[in-house]
Amino acid sequence: MELSRVLTSIDEAMTSSLQPRKSKYVFEGLGHLIAKILMSSSQFLDTIDESGIHRMCRNIFTMQQTLTNITMAREVALDHANHYFQLFYLTPEDILNRVLETGPEFSELEYMNAFQLIHRSQPQTDPSAIQRHLQRLSDILGEVGVTV
Repeated sequence: MELSRVLTSIDEAMTSSLQPRKSKYVFEGLGHLIAKILMSSSQFLDTIDESGIHRMCRNIFTMQQTLTNITMAREVALDHANHYFQLFYLTPEDILNRVLETGPEFSELEYMNAFQLIHRSQPQTDPSAIQRHLQRLSDILGEVGVTV
């Protein structure tokens, strides 16, 4: 939320001194960068629950709206980040089935980070389950032969 406020303030300050297309140029690509930072930082979360997932999705939407208002173009990369955080609503088995059915939407590392966070968030699970899920993911992605 703070980043959204700061970006709005920067946009307001730049609007008075730069042409609109130059101001837009400054903010282009920022959505992709923010999405990658959010997705990669998920590996540093200790746990996540439904309210945390909902909060992240809401914050991503807010950031997307802010950048859309500034650049007048939809920030598709933030949709990708939103889909990533929605993975945390699923079980690892559901994620693996989705990858089998529709192909990978994320990189192997992103899926691995998601599995590890889901596993940390559900401590009652079998400790060897994470290794089975990661191995199955690797097998599936090897079969599909697609990298994202």
